Amino acid sequence: MPILQAVPASPLCFRLPPAGGAGALASAKWVWSQGGAPDGQPRFCRFTTAFEWEGGEVEFYITADQRFVLSLDGRVVARGPDAGAPERYYYAGYRVELPPGRHEWSALVWWLGDLAPYAHVSRRPAFLLAAEGAAHPLLTTGVAGWTARPCAEFIPVIGRKLPGAHFIGPSYLIDGALAGQGEAGPAVPVADARPEGVNGRLPAQWVLRQSELPEQLHTGWSHWRARAEAGEWLAEQGKMRKEWVLGGESSRAGELAEGNAVVIEAHREWTALLDAETIITAYPGVETSGGRGARIDLSWAESLGAGAELRENNFLVEKGHRDEIADKFFYGFGDVFAPAGRGGVEFLQAPWWRAGRYLLVRVRTAGQPLVIRRLACEQTGYPVRTRSRFNCPDASLGRVLELCERGIRASCHEMYSDCPAFEQLMYAGDARVEALVHRCLETDDRLARKAVQVFNDSRHKGGGWTWSRYPARVGQVLPVFSLIWVLMVDDFLHWRGDAAFIKSQLTGVRATLDVFEEFLDGDGWLRGLPGWMFVDWCPWWQNGVPPADAAGRRAVVNLFYILALRAGARIENAVGAPARAACLKALAERAGAAVRGDCASAGGLFRDAPGLDAFSEHTQALAALALAGDRREKHELLEATRARSAARAIAPASYYFMHYLFEACHEAASDWLHDRFSPWRDLLARGLRTPIEAAEPCRSDCHGWASHPLFHAYATIAGIRPGSTGFSSVLVEPLPGPLTAIEAEFPWRAASISLRLSFAGGSARGEVSLPGELSGEFRWAGMSRPLHPGLNIIPWTGSPTLCSP
Repeated sequence: MPILQAVPASPLCFRLPPAGGAGALASAKWVWSQGGAPDGQPRFCRFTTAFEWEGGEVEFYITADQRFVLSLDGRVVARGPDAGAPERYYYAGYRVELPPGRHEWSALVWWLGDLAPYAHVSRRPAFLLAAEGAAHPLLTTGVAGWTARPCAEFIPVIGRKLPGAHFIGPSYLIDGALAGQGEAGPAVPVADARPEGVNGRLPAQWVLRQSELPEQLHTGWSHWRARAEAGEWLAEQGKMRKEWVLGGESSRAGELAEGNAVVIEAHREWTALLDAETIITAYPGVETSGGRGARIDLSWAESLGAGAELRENNFLVEKGHRDEIADKFFYGFGDVFAPAGRGGVEFLQAPWWRAGRYLLVRVRTAGQPLVIRRLACEQTGYPVRTRSRFNCPDASLGRVLELCERGIRASCHEMYSDCPAFEQLMYAGDARVEALVHRCLETDDRLARKAVQVFNDSRHKGGGWTWSRYPARVGQVLPVFSLIWVLMVDDFLHWRGDAAFIKSQLTGVRATLDVFEEFLDGDGWLRGLPGWMFVDWCPWWQNGVPPADAAGRRAVVNLFYILALRAGARIENAVGAPARAACLKALAERAGAAVRGDCASAGGLFRDAPGLDAFSEHTQALAALALAGDRREKHELLEATRARSAARAIAPASYYFMHYLFEACHEAASDWLHDRFSPWRDLLARGLRTPIEAAEPCRSDCHGWASHPLFHAYATIAGIRPGSTGFSSVLVEPLPGPLTAIEAEFPWRAASISLRLSFAGGSARGEVSLPGELSGEFRWAGMSRPLHPGLNIIPWTGSPTLCSP
């Protein structure tokens, strides 16, 4: 049968934190239906069992390869597993309070093989559940009497996808008439949950780890606005005609948007365009009655466009103002729902979530009227809890930060994702920025911890290189992203801190830097690196790759290497290995001398490669971070870059890479950062609700890596940063630029750092309040003073001068 209800998360079911127990797994078996999944064909299977219960708690653990939806007595209580890979395959623990009586447990499990979203890594179709205590013989797979019934109603539609890099799995036809038609049989064991290792043999199956993540949020979304309606079926990539656009008059589309039932007569076609007025991530579904033979197509798009092209495997759309729909094309992706129409109320839901702002509802009925009782979009995402606050007199900056917060929320799921509508993959370049942004909202480190760990795991598949994206079924090596992973570990060390966890990453950090050293020539340049040399979607570069000289030397790559070496040295010092740290610093000096010697130019900038008349903001920003000595030298470099940028005579950084430019502004105490927020203000003027991937025409209207102005509001404008590892002290160094006042609260452990400052005539006045366990330093106008726990009054006056950080 289809998923019965859009009621996820029963209030009786609680996700358990990781524990050393899970003893029930020792005797549990992975199971599947008889016959398995021949020829690698996609399979949906429903596992069920029922038992009498005396009442009380049931503690259990559950996972599946590839996905499951668990229902208890008709209520959806859990989805999973959290994305992982066979070498670290996640299960979740739950506790549920059951009243006395008979209870039916049901798990819809599906395996799509190579059709699955790229992030869903698999070994073979299987389901596993293990219960503790008295529930063990009643629920544990391989012990209890589970039955398995193939589900024919979920039909992957293989040919329907967006062009280019569209990796979120197939479209579906969910046919209610096929529900319950498969033949049930006993669930068959296919593997032990925890096989014994004999003579040191490693298991050739799933290595189970309990997930540290909380349950994903599942809430109903009903905030639609009706935008258009037509008495026909809009063709694929069809144009939204002006006469269809609604102007506030009553309509069936309006009724549907408001949550009311609508009736589509027999032998009719109908199209409605609904607007969520922001990007949402949700499992789409419909609740209907009647309508035998009808088809309901729910397709999603972030915006409509005037035209599109495929360039470098990216589906780029000329979108214009995002609120405008008339005479624009709907480039969408979605699923078809076919109610059985046998009488009564039906609920059909797609098995995987979609993302977008606009929902195109298309209906074609047969010989029976269809009642769409409601759209049932179940919004999902990581439970991000905002504990921070930033206020300033610039209202437009506040709107930019709201845009960025919506962007990071839409990008946080079972892992940090690049773009929810197109890939749903975690890339190291994206994840580093997203983890920093997330840290400014709350101190929850579980998603960041997972990101660091799984990239470390990926080295074993990448021949020593971290994969650029992981978990992923298709491998990819981007050398710069391997270096960025080392920076992620260093970020964790300083912004979050966990000595044991950092030590567990040490082997990976060392191995990654050692791999790069193999490609370091005697002249201090990295040469011959494998993989895609992607750095940024700079419009002046081809396929995101900066220019190189004939020997393959690129300044940006060497500069990232220097930053990673210095990060590695900080990590080594933190774990008590100063000799190793000294070696890494020496390598950094050698690589830096090569860039200084071969790329310095008469104009004060650094060339993108030796001997080339090519310059980029990327190289200058990284040179300020990696090469420049004192603050004055950094500032002069950025001022020279600023002048070149104003003349449009330098390759520009994208939304993503401006994070590194803003980091350089912080180190140089450069107000240029405030001017460079203008692209985000422009997004607001064009109707964007979340930050985009790159310059237009663009693919993604929601890209977490462009949410970093939220980070820089706290870390650069308010200037709140760790003063030492583990954020055990704080450094407050504001960079207000034109702002006359700043108020901020920043989460620190269970408490908050707060500041209230005003700026005029070169003076800073106000207060900084620190939690009882925290001390630090306040810097302003070339001066420094200590900060103590409690209230600190800031009375300083003076002209801002450059000082060494």
